[in-house]
Amino acid sequence: MAGALHLEEDISMAPLLSTEGFFPRRRRRSRSQRAANLTTTVISITSLLLTTCPSTSAQCNPCAATTSGFAAVPFTGCRQYVTCENSQPSGFNQNCNPGLIFDENIKGCNWDYMVNCPPDPDGETCEPQGEGASNVDAEGETVKEGTPSCDIPLCDEGYSGTVVVPFTNCEQYVSCSNGVAGTPQTCSTGQMYSPQIYACNIASMVVCPPDPTCPPTAEPTSAPTITKEPKSPSPTEDIFDNPSAPIKNQTVIDPESFITPDLLEGIYVMDAHLDANKIMINRELFNGGRPLSSTASTFDYNSFKSSLHTMITTPIDNKSFYIGSSDHANGRVYGLVNIAAFLSQAVVDSIQHGSCDEVNTDLIEGILPISNACGQNSMDYQDRSTLCLASEEAYACNVELEMRATAEVVGASPPPFPCGPAKDYGGFTGYWDFVSETEIKDGPTANALGKTDVQGCCWWGRGVLHTRGICQYGKLNHFLGKKSADEGRPSMFPNVDFCLDPSAVCSNQQYPNMKWITGLFRWVMDIQTYYVEDFYYIDELVRFVDGGFSDWSFIHRVSGIVTQGCHKPPCFDGALFDGGLRKDMFVKTLKIFGLRVNAASESS
Repeated sequence: MAGALHLEEDISMAPLLSTEGFFPRRRRRSRSQRAANLTTTVISITSLLLTTCPSTSAQCNPCAATTSGFAAVPFTGCRQYVTCENSQPSGFNQNCNPGLIFDENIKGCNWDYMVNCPPDPDGETCEPQGEGASNVDAEGETVKEGTPSCDIPLCDEGYSGTVVVPFTNCEQYVSCSNGVAGTPQTCSTGQMYSPQIYACNIASMVVCPPDPTCPPTAEPTSAPTITKEPKSPSPTEDIFDNPSAPIKNQTVIDPESFITPDLLEGIYVMDAHLDANKIMINRELFNGGRPLSSTASTFDYNSFKSSLHTMITTPIDNKSFYIGSSDHANGRVYGLVNIAAFLSQAVVDSIQHGSCDEVNTDLIEGILPISNACGQNSMDYQDRSTLCLASEEAYACNVELEMRATAEVVGASPPPFPCGPAKDYGGFTGYWDFVSETEIKDGPTANALGKTDVQGCCWWGRGVLHTRGICQYGKLNHFLGKKSADEGRPSMFPNVDFCLDPSAVCSNQQYPNMKWITGLFRWVMDIQTYYVEDFYYIDELVRFVDGGFSDWSFIHRVSGIVTQGCHKPPCFDGALFDGGLRKDMFVKTLKIFGLRVNAASESS
């Protein structure tokens, strides 16, 4: 089956994809063809697991001859490589796809017959890895080493899969590949690793397995076996953790058998495909095409995937992020394209700016009014009639005239949005001058709707996919925030009142993934369920895929829903619409995912 994703034999769920034509065929390249065009989309789960070196290679520094960039890991036959910074490894090792090995000449994976893998260092030439080497992965994600209180193996011999790191209260997990443990990963604050869904989940929904018993030191015995996840859950077994006692002010979310074997299969396929393209996703989407570094960024791959797992496996008002199903030949492709559509919109909304907060971009007669905080592109973020559907008006937050907030600073120009009583700003606000890089206040400067101050204007867009306006924040509070918890309903953020503190989406330190969760929540609740006139999002998604990725009116309409709330943009008089930019980013994301784009219609 050409172009399909393949699972290893330990995951006996098939068929996965019947996607003839969507994935490029893998052909044997001649030696004369350029290595830069190499690609493969036939992948396996175990080859994607991130693993550390065997114990022999761990004694050598693979970056001894590389100050920065990538280097092959010794004693792996060049099948693994690592990121180097200051001649020290930064993060964990990466695997090349099957048939490829690391090529020092192109600093990437290449066909094995085109690479001359250097010999491994011997004991005399092996330079030890420096103490205190950076423990930051290639995406800038800080990871912590597990600290078991006794010497036991993390992975059983020959085992490939994921296990909880003992003695961490399920806050850490590690991937095993053929018995070799990777770098322990840490769940976000308030989450624990769930062996049942193979991802971090809300702590109250996870029952942490007991730690193994340490062998006595006086008379050593064989190390205890660490429990592994089942290879293929039975449809009859309880595949979700039994909820533990609810924490204060939080109701446990009842999965109600929501997670099925078909959903788990979809997660396997999704993870395999995303992980296969992880470096490109990080570099081209999250880092604007710039080289990756260990510097922490606003948006990163690990947070994205963890949050995506959460929104796939946690139903909210009986809705979750759609990843397709196995009951249709293109079922899994529907899920991948849905992810690509979300991610491409998020890149344009926030990721490309490196800002969780909306950026001032709406030029009015050639200038940028500071009062754009009250609404851009002819939208009034404080008005129920502008962005509120009739069914959502009951969720609307009250406009607090004394509320004060300032967006996070991402650069000197333009400045972050402010809001506060008019008296704080001398009764009016001015505009931003790009030449002097200062606010000019020689008189009131109105935005598109005539607003000349920022009183009550704290509802600008926030999150990876912007939540904006009093109805969207109210809806967020109703389903995920304090209001939900106070009314005894499930809540992910039970102590966050988004109506009193909308800035929490970007600034809350207790829930660092909130900016991702809120964006995914909006996609689930507003985009996936959109059904107006002749446009139903899910039907249009299916039609776009089944039609061979040729009708680009699909993403044009989706972009209108995301930015202005309707599928026939512009939705307001005088509103600007960046549909071309969003369509180009969607095409780029599909290609990064390895999906075949119809070249003839791409420029339509």
